[in-house]
Amino acid sequence: MDGDNRYQIVDSQFPIQELKGSNVVQPQKPEPSRIVRYACDGSTSERLVLDVRTRQEGDVWNGDPGNELASRSVFPLMLALRSYSRGGIERSSKQWRVISENAILDNKHCVKIQFEQSGIVETYWIDSAREDVIVGWEQRQSRSQSSFVSIQYRHDEKNGWLPSRWTETRHSNWGKQSSENTVTQFSINEKFPKETFTLAFPPGTTVVDRKLVEKYVVAKDGSKVDVLKFDSPGSLRIHETLESQVDFSIDPEPLKNALEFIASRYQIEVVIDPQAVKRGLIDPSIDVKLAAPGIKLRSTLNLLLEQSRKPLGFEVRKGTLVIIPVARPK
Repeated sequence: MDGDNRYQIVDSQFPIQELKGSNVVQPQKPEPSRIVRYACDGSTSERLVLDVRTRQEGDVWNGDPGNELASRSVFPLMLALRSYSRGGIERSSKQWRVISENAILDNKHCVKIQFEQSGIVETYWIDSAREDVIVGWEQRQSRSQSSFVSIQYRHDEKNGWLPSRWTETRHSNWGKQSSENTVTQFSINEKFPKETFTLAFPPGTTVVDRKLVEKYVVAKDGSKVDVLKFDSPGSLRIHETLESQVDFSIDPEPLKNALEFIASRYQIEVVIDPQAVKRGLIDPSIDVKLAAPGIKLRSTLNLLLEQSRKPLGFEVRKGTLVIIPVARPK
């Protein structure tokens, strides 16, 4: 981490021996099955997923996606090291209210403050005796959905209070999940080469570039091959959504209703070509059904449309998935 918005994260299923610039030095054993790397140079963010069971996949987008950090186990580090800027308390002070000036957490006297918006309540416990470090954080969305983080610190003579350990507990409709995290080593005020905060996608990586709104494969010489250009970010998102696996079935219902369900499920826009409906080429009221969970959404749509007596297909236009008539194959 360098400043508020430059960082690299290595999320691995095995211990990392050493991090040199943009290269991870891996131990010989055990054989890694999955490693995910994130990097942000302040203006562009990248992600690289390496999985021995699947293809190498990369992503590029503008800005610093805070949600990537929030979903990782390093989020408490952002609370501890960047408490009052990115990743921590960055909302207007007028939106906060003091709950208690003498709240007890882990046998420490803390100031407890709270923020609420759109049904989400965030609570922070701040230890004013230790340079106002955040020792606790909680987020509640409902009675069944909540997250709680407790952070422990150790005092360094040169750098003050530094996080040493944290625990995280999440409650959801699927049960309770807990994790314990320990800082094994650290260094402060190191100088990092520029390439530390960028990723070099290896040959064979399939990259989705949301800045350029395109998808491509990295060739052996580093060039782009199999480039797919999209007319809008929404079209790129629909393309990705079509490759996701479905986990539902369609009971007998009109085609129009089934498409509305899919649009709501994946938060995408799906329309039936109105001109084709007027010309009698598409009947939105025909009954369709499907029980094939686990297949891709693209295949699900094709199987639903095949149930029409008149041949139908779909295409993506400027962020909208449009159901259209197609020529019957000869």
